[in-house]
Amino acid sequence: MTESAQAPAPPTAVPAPGVDPIEKTHPSVRELLTELAALEDATRPVHWSVATAADETTPERLAALAREQEIIEELHRRCPHEPAS
Repeated sequence: MTESAQAPAPPTAVPAPGVDPIEKTHPSVRELLTELAALEDATRPVHWSVATAADETTPERLAALAREQEIIEELHRRCPHEPAS
């Protein structure tokens, strides 16, 4: 017997019933809040000092702060609210 040189076709991904495959490409609000909390923990020093102020402009910290802002804007887009009068 000779084996086929072709590998079997991979199974086609079928979304679970009731799950919109387009919607699942975006993180949920809960996932965004979890990521935001982790970023805040990483970017906010426990004890503010002159030494931590000098580290404020590292590329990693600036990238984390930019990502925080993106998450906040996405949360506002998804959950708009009326400003208090």
